[in-house]
Amino acid sequence: MFLKQEMVTIKEENSASKRGKFDEEKNADRITTLPHDILSNILSFLPTKTVVSTSLLSPKWRHIWQQHLSVLDFSDDDFEPNEDRFELFKTLAVFVNSVFALGKPCDVKKMRLSCTESLVEDKFCIYSVNAWVRSVIGPHLKELDLIFGSNDGYFFEPPINLSACINLVSFSLARAVYFDLKFAKGICLPSLKKLYLEIGYVEVTSVSAFLSGCPILETLDLCFDSEEYDILRVPSSLKKLKINLGNDNEVGASFEIDAPGLEYLNISRFTFGNVGNLQHVVEASLDIHPPTGASAFTLVKLLDTLSGVKHLVLSHSTTKV
Repeated sequence: MFLKQEMVTIKEENSASKRGKFDEEKNADRITTLPHDILSNILSFLPTKTVVSTSLLSPKWRHIWQQHLSVLDFSDDDFEPNEDRFELFKTLAVFVNSVFALGKPCDVKKMRLSCTESLVEDKFCIYSVNAWVRSVIGPHLKELDLIFGSNDGYFFEPPINLSACINLVSFSLARAVYFDLKFAKGICLPSLKKLYLEIGYVEVTSVSAFLSGCPILETLDLCFDSEEYDILRVPSSLKKLKINLGNDNEVGASFEIDAPGLEYLNISRFTFGNVGNLQHVVEASLDIHPPTGASAFTLVKLLDTLSGVKHLVLSHSTTKV
């Protein structure tokens, strides 16, 4: 009798022990046991500041972001705001330089750099930003997203060695940016399919020269200001085009579009232009600003080329013609 009860007790203890081990295994850190390539992919969706913080979890995490991280995402929004913008930039710079010193920037596939609150006209700021961008330029880079904000006259010049990014597919360049024709002509991006440019005052010829170096571009979102009238020419490979002349001056830019595969067209604040076959355009929005006394014939010709459009929006200035 006692022996039977003792055996039952032992079985219950063994069962409880197994359940305890099962619960312990169930609650274990299984993420850390995943392969490096999966962990690296998980980290690629996080801001780099958060990624570096994972070093506190385990030495393994530090090894992963130092040796395997292929995505960098830096933003001054990740740091405490400071009334002194230069001090905020220095805080960002110390962090970015530390990451570059410990990691392998030459293997970066995607980089996002946002300096909207901290960038100032200072040699240290200019040198730092240029150095960071140059560090990631190379055949591994596929996406580059640069967002600058400055009220102090700082302008970032796209490096001519950007052409080394032969596999770059997506490129965004916004705000405090300067495009010189000598730089624009020297840049060629043979794999680029998506381009976003918000570049302030610039010569139209410089923009056209830069676009001529993007032979397979499919999506173009372009916003700029110009004080000299000229013709903007876009790649014939485009499928989606959105262009906005930011200023309200009549003098600015006309457009020349010959993109037979174009499906979406959005033109704002441009004067009349020359167009080719746009019969595949399904959706269009036109905000055309004709010169004083201009004939409506060119606009009618543009509308006639949009024979396949299913959704069309015309601004007041356009219908007024």
